[in-house]
Amino acid sequence: MLTEAHISVVKMGAYNMPPSVLKNPKDVVGKYAKSNLYRGSVVIKDMLSDEADNSDSRLVTLPENKFAMSITIRSLAEGLSGKLLPGDIIRIVSVGEDKTAAIYDELLYVEVLTTTTKDGVHAEGDTPREGGDEMDLPVTMTLILQDDLQALRLAECEKTNLHAVFVTRDPDKIVEFLAEQADILAAIHEENDESETSVSVFEPNHSSNATANTDELIPEREEERNEYATPVNNRLDDKP
Repeated sequence: MLTEAHISVVKMGAYNMPPSVLKNPKDVVGKYAKSNLYRGSVVIKDMLSDEADNSDSRLVTLPENKFAMSITIRSLAEGLSGKLLPGDIIRIVSVGEDKTAAIYDELLYVEVLTTTTKDGVHAEGDTPREGGDEMDLPVTMTLILQDDLQALRLAECEKTNLHAVFVTRDPDKIVEFLAEQADILAAIHEENDESETSVSVFEPNHSSNATANTDELIPEREEERNEYATPVNNRLDDKP
């Protein structure tokens, strides 16, 4: 939200001034910027909104069944050259120390919440530095996750080199791909549950087999002890 500390009133010539430029501070204070505003820029009506519609507002209004997690962008290429926008669907590719690349089922379709520069500024695609034309590229990427499985896998991948692969920005396809990812996660949970059930059934059988085998070996061990004991007893009997 914009406050009086964010703005200043200055006198400027009317030449080439946009007709919708705001002149009264009351028209700015309490509003929300639709995109990044930079020092020295004039403010026009279309730049502002009565309600927050950005990554911060989306973060605090995430549904209970969704999560947000940030990962590091270590190079220009890993973050799709700074072209990612909120709402984009991406796929994560993980490249390990052995240079082997992997794509995991948990991270086939992930929604981008925001990308952030080293100064903590949310980057909307190409973000110019204040007072210059050089681009301030994002260094982290915050993703919206549907499940703990995604969070665990993403935490593992953070130790590797991650690459964001752009999938779509089409609203209809976004819904389709996120639904498909949800189905994949449900299938993984089901597979994990079946594996846990199989282990619990197998363990008692394995234990009973071990006991049976041990019982069979006990007579043989007693036999061996008797064989060694017999000569000793004979020698004791021979003594006067």
